[in-house]
Amino acid sequence: MICAPFLIVIICIFTPIMLIGLPFWIALGQVKNSYAYYECLELCNPASIQDIRQKSTQRSAPGETSVEKEANNLPAITKSIEESIEQQGKQIKKIGEDAKFTVVTANTCLLPEAIARTENLGNVKRRARNIASAIIHGDDVESDELVMVEAPVTDDSNSFNARFRRHTTLVDFVYPLSTKFPKSIDFLCLQEVFDSDASAILREILSESFGFMLHDAGCKSCVQLLNSGLFIASRYPITDADFKRFWACEGKEKFLSKGVLMAKIDLGQTSSNKKLVGYIANTHLQQFGREIRCLQMDAVLCEIELFQRATKVEDEVVLFDILCGDFNFDRMSLGEEANWKHSIFDSYCDPCVNDRGEYKPWVVGTKLITDDIHMKLISTPDGLKRTMENDGLRQYFVESVYRKKATDGMPEFNGKRKLDNILYRPPNKIDLSVEEFSFITAASTFTDHIPCSMTFTVNR
Repeated sequence: MICAPFLIVIICIFTPIMLIGLPFWIALGQVKNSYAYYECLELCNPASIQDIRQKSTQRSAPGETSVEKEANNLPAITKSIEESIEQQGKQIKKIGEDAKFTVVTANTCLLPEAIARTENLGNVKRRARNIASAIIHGDDVESDELVMVEAPVTDDSNSFNARFRRHTTLVDFVYPLSTKFPKSIDFLCLQEVFDSDASAILREILSESFGFMLHDAGCKSCVQLLNSGLFIASRYPITDADFKRFWACEGKEKFLSKGVLMAKIDLGQTSSNKKLVGYIANTHLQQFGREIRCLQMDAVLCEIELFQRATKVEDEVVLFDILCGDFNFDRMSLGEEANWKHSIFDSYCDPCVNDRGEYKPWVVGTKLITDDIHMKLISTPDGLKRTMENDGLRQYFVESVYRKKATDGMPEFNGKRKLDNILYRPPNKIDLSVEEFSFITAASTFTDHIPCSMTFTVNR
């Protein structure tokens, strides 16, 4: 009883202060972008730490809408530690006239547990550990295998089981599918890493191979309930980075901090001591809304251009410019024509599309049907691979490109809705050649997307 009057007084005093400060807090969150930067001491190049600290200070001058870096995310490295790392000889590999790199993109669906369960993807922390282990160790994971429930057998030739049994043989066409992630991934772009605990688990495991990571990118505001979910890991030092939030958004995504996360990568030096660099960008577009996605792609092109202008140094040699992400539309569905005809695909090359703007024959969809991701047939990497290779079976587990008329030879149900992209833009005087593009089934039951990898060479 004695506490009640005291609490009423406290509420009366602080409520007006809160109401006055709340608009300023919201406004501040709308203009301040942030991300956290992680470096593994055992893998990093000491010089890069000094470099990114200096650039962070320069780009966070008063009045600039730039990067906010938290001190506890930038490890304080003393001279003795730097000397110790140098003595270990764990330096960046030398880049010759020809260099080969592998980049992977994956939507992880690592949402807060309550939301993830609505997407048929609970156990977020365990999935985070399994996804990271699949990336690092290949096959040291456990699948969420469930028994496939079939409908009763009937004589109806149009029933699900009847149609399902028609497609039990594999087709002759060879699709570029792999049950494991590539052994040597240089750059990793993840989307939907929203859960902070899952993000910490990813960093812990991925640090075995990736010494440099950008994570928890987003705006600090009570309006945005979740960050962008964007995550970049690199074997090479990240010398500069920035995140820009999309101002164009609608529906429930107003409460997310979606945008584009950009990184400049230090790739070493030429024999004539010219610095070699590369650019990686990671994004996740609006789930629904053609017009909104077009505005967001306009922003992606603009922000990447501004970032590269701000960070490019004279005499640097840019080896590549890569854009990854979940675009939330495919390149052929009717109704999304405004999206797949956007100028972003004039600026960047898509290795999965031919000169006519159609998917190449070997392309498969990357968005699994959420309700079916735990079915026994696709609950293992091998099982998912076999299903993806079968043109008849794939349509029951992977979303399809929507074509009103199959005038291009593509059936109505085809399992080819590819939302996840790895695009590239060769810099001037650089010959960039894609050697391999793969769809990876290693994350079966851990996410509702199929990760993609691209291996490319650059010749200067």
